[in-house]
Amino acid sequence: MSVFKTTKGRAVAHCHVPSPPPCNLREVTAKEVKAARAWMKEHFPDAIEVRPPTFAYNCFGYALAESHGWFLEAQPFFDDDFFDVPFDQPQVGDVLVYMKKTAVAHTAVVTRVDGDSITELQSKWGAMPEVLHTLTEVPAAYGKPAFLLRRTEDSAPHAMLTGESERRDEQVTQEAVRELIERLSEPDVYVELMLASTEEVRRTIIETLPWVRDLIAIGPKAEKAVLEFFSRDETQNNDQLSGIALYLLQRIPSEKAVRPLARYIRSGKVPAINRDLAAQAFLTSADIDVAGEDPVSVAFNMAERFL
Repeated sequence: MSVFKTTKGRAVAHCHVPSPPPCNLREVTAKEVKAARAWMKEHFPDAIEVRPPTFAYNCFGYALAESHGWFLEAQPFFDDDFFDVPFDQPQVGDVLVYMKKTAVAHTAVVTRVDGDSITELQSKWGAMPEVLHTLTEVPAAYGKPAFLLRRTEDSAPHAMLTGESERRDEQVTQEAVRELIERLSEPDVYVELMLASTEEVRRTIIETLPWVRDLIAIGPKAEKAVLEFFSRDETQNNDQLSGIALYLLQRIPSEKAVRPLARYIRSGKVPAINRDLAAQAFLTSADIDVAGEDPVSVAFNMAERFL
């Protein structure tokens, strides 16, 4: 068992992966990752995965010790590194503590506030994923929000607020984006899209896919990976994958996507069921107003000008 010290020099025991007794921590298996994500999709569909399931760190490790490891106690950090702040005066970087009855059950870092309200937090759910979620969007086992903490001046701010951590978080975001995109190729997604017999139904199915919603929520940071996904031969030669990619390019428009979309439209590869999606993605990325004209006709006529 390893030791991590608070700002006042107090040692706090914790574990790493892999570790011998008494920790006995191991990494989660691929089967467990799949099961964890299925559970999250069913019970917390609006939570956005930032990092995948792992035993490498837990909620205390994430919120209190820079994701350093798996900690079993939080009180030493509360006593040495933080002070209480009124619940109605939150700031980004504060730590929200959840309690189940009289026990501390969970900690989360505030990532967004609106006036005197916390509107978004980021936390690690045990060995489950690290996610973005709302104040009450947590498992019942974590209890309810109990009190709010802020780091003392001599305690390093949470990594999310430091330049080094911003770079690390950017790397983590890109890893999350890549994972989300790879999950779009899973057989279940293909089967769902096969249900569509019209473009309208197809669009409805695509926009309700949790991984699509997560990528849209990430926004411009997902732009490069989405464009790379669209540019793959396996994507453009697959009606289902290309439909998803086109929808994403419409919702995350980019000037860099204009020429690739123009080439795709003029290539003759666009299946009938994706024509509207292709047109909308191109027109949005190129910032072209159709002014009441047929979007498909305008897009297919204008595409040649961008080649």
